[in-house]
Amino acid sequence: MILSKPISTSRKRLSFLLCLVLLSIPLWGAGYRTAVLSNDQGYLQIMLSALSLLSGDVTAPDAIAAFQEQEAFEDRSAEEGTFSGYRVSESFSSLSGYKAPEDDGEDNDIVLEIAEETFTESEMQFLLSGDSYAYEYLRIMKNLDLIVAADVEEEGLLSHSRVYADGILIHEEFYVSSEEGDEFLAVARALLPRLKSADTVIIHADIPRTVSLSVDGEPVSPVNGYIALEKGDHVFTYASPVFHTLEETLTVDENTELCPVIVPVFSGPMFIHSIPFDADIYYQGSRIENHVAENGAVPFTVTAAREGFAPYSVQATAAPYSRIDIELRPEWMSENDMIERTKGRFYSLLLSTLLSFGLQVAANSVSDIFPEWGISPVGAVFAGMSVVQLVELMDSAFDYFQAARLGM
Repeated sequence: MILSKPISTSRKRLSFLLCLVLLSIPLWGAGYRTAVLSNDQGYLQIMLSALSLLSGDVTAPDAIAAFQEQEAFEDRSAEEGTFSGYRVSESFSSLSGYKAPEDDGEDNDIVLEIAEETFTESEMQFLLSGDSYAYEYLRIMKNLDLIVAADVEEEGLLSHSRVYADGILIHEEFYVSSEEGDEFLAVARALLPRLKSADTVIIHADIPRTVSLSVDGEPVSPVNGYIALEKGDHVFTYASPVFHTLEETLTVDENTELCPVIVPVFSGPMFIHSIPFDADIYYQGSRIENHVAENGAVPFTVTAAREGFAPYSVQATAAPYSRIDIELRPEWMSENDMIERTKGRFYSLLLSTLLSFGLQVAANSVSDIFPEWGISPVGAVFAGMSVVQLVELMDSAFDYFQAARLGM
């Protein structure tokens, strides 16, 4: 079945542009060229993140066999081209001058490479239809080892995704559009057998962002909090300017999760300045004197409290501190209904002020038309009331402005 879903020109341009090489490729590694395309730009990023998680050596037996077959095809093509060149050469008299490409005997690593390739809308429809012949033709024509394509349809709060690799459907799911993290992990696990050996697993690495991770001496960058590793024993090293270096050996399997217990580096005394100055200061839950904490190492929590003010806490997890400034807010500023109360007073006074001025104008008008009625004193009374109401209206407007500005 050929999909005929309409795609806008701007979206096609974003969706069909395949990324530049975003995975580092050693000079001694042969590139396993992979193209990525989707009709949804957001899902394209999900697939790129999944491939970034699986970056490095390609160790899946099927992928290695396909890569070697592609290399053999290219070698035969080069050999036939060289032979054809000798045939048409004027100096050709024998095949003695022809030498076939020599095999250096080295088994270079195969490294994942994201290739920049463009596909027409028709080509993409063939790929998303699961047509194996079209996939094989486009793969050879564009000199690729793997094409990963995704078709995504939004259905309200849900999205329906279909991911094709090797010309076949490898993943199909309905997922909540706002929970793309779960879909990223599902796509990564679907692609895992196409790129890695059966001994490779995806594990969660629960470590602070300020901590760098090395596995067996090689730096590793978790993608969305996950890394891909082969099963077995590995040495994990956690290093950071604000934590003591930790090294541990773990046996990795499907249930492994990295949750290292790392100790903060001592950073010396830390001064805590508070407004008002006589607030009580608590460091890690213990009250301290003179606003000085002897150990300002991270992570820590500092809390300031004083009668008549709302308590305030500061948590630090990034770097050592030598000084922290805390300003407490009066409790009345923390009332959630402050805006509603000041707004109600403002509108009530606005209505009464307009009514007072209206009655004053009416009384003066009647007094001018019918002076014999003698109601001019009434107009004077309303005039006085209007002035008082106007003053209170200005005061309520200022209170309403202050409450709205402070977000209370």
